[in-house]
Amino acid sequence: MDKPKNVTYLLGAGASANALPVVSIWGTRLEQFSSYLDSLNSSYCDEKGIDIEKVKAEIKELLNDANNHATIDHYARKLFIKSSKEEPVQSLKEGSGRRLLSLKHFLGCFFSFEQNRIESFWENFGYIDEDGKEHAYQLSDSFEGQKVQVDPRYDVFFAKLLDSNSMGLDERVSIISWNYDLQLELAYKDFNEKDNPQVMLGVHPNAYDINEEKLREQGRRFQVIKLNGSAGLVHTPTRYPPIMRGLTGHFFPVSDRSDNVTFQEFVELRVPTIEALLTIYSNFLNRNPQIEPSLRFAWEDKGELDKSVKYLQEILPNTATLVVIGYSFPDFNKSIDKEILKMLPSGCKIYYQDSKERVDGLIQRLKGLFLTQGKEFPPIEPYTDLDQFFIPYEL
Repeated sequence: MDKPKNVTYLLGAGASANALPVVSIWGTRLEQFSSYLDSLNSSYCDEKGIDIEKVKAEIKELLNDANNHATIDHYARKLFIKSSKEEPVQSLKEGSGRRLLSLKHFLGCFFSFEQNRIESFWENFGYIDEDGKEHAYQLSDSFEGQKVQVDPRYDVFFAKLLDSNSMGLDERVSIISWNYDLQLELAYKDFNEKDNPQVMLGVHPNAYDINEEKLREQGRRFQVIKLNGSAGLVHTPTRYPPIMRGLTGHFFPVSDRSDNVTFQEFVELRVPTIEALLTIYSNFLNRNPQIEPSLRFAWEDKGELDKSVKYLQEILPNTATLVVIGYSFPDFNKSIDKEILKMLPSGCKIYYQDSKERVDGLIQRLKGLFLTQGKEFPPIEPYTDLDQFFIPYEL
């Protein structure tokens, strides 16, 4: 019997480009986020426990610093390196460690704002791109009439690759993502509102310490490896009491507990609203950091990275086809990317989906990474149609 043709996707920011800002328009989107913060009146913020002036001042300072770097991720990496040279307690109190945590809280707020269109606010705003073209924020140019909360390409992707019986991903498919957005989870919600998306998709790491043993008992595995965790999800450290129910909002409905409760229903995925995240951020700035962001950059937490590598070692050596979508193999991820490529078996075929203008240069960069390991690079086929995610013929 032929061995299954396993396919692994490697996702970068371009895989969410129809819903979330790519580097070229971050500045404009951040201006709209600042406008949203300005629109919050003081009585509303007082009621929610948000020290909005302190939040706005902190974000302004962060963005001024971040603007001196190529990307937000570059800035985060620099803060991490600086914090490693500082005394740990002092670093978290007032040094680079504190600034890195602050940046993560900000990213959670910003991504929540971007992925949960506040229609009464957003309907009045648009932006003008570098070519002078006007855009409406709540609509995608490529998918006229659809809201951009979720990149519409995920909808077609799941329609093709979800197993209608298990409601999980096709067993032959795995996803490795450098993105810390919630596009996968939000897109899955439209197919299955009852169950926890992070359980059903097998997401690692997750905000709720989903138990690997229980997952495997159900015949599931970790099929989605999010190397940087998730912005907009939070967890309460064990040294603090559980998060108050009143502080959480829901992207995903709470299950009906009247029937026999399944494991998935025990692990309800609750995603805080933008207001709750601003409250958490405000508490952090006021020295009350009871709740921490679930965003963990792969290069900052060796313990978490080792867990991810464990699951990558199950996925990558059995990969017949690798599909790279919207990922540029940046230098600061190079050490981890090399490990990923090293685990691929000989004969693995690679498809590289990106724009016509970029794809040849990106393929050359990828070939360079193979050569640094003394490996002969496999066949790499460009795919430049960006209307849908590429699904290889092997599936």
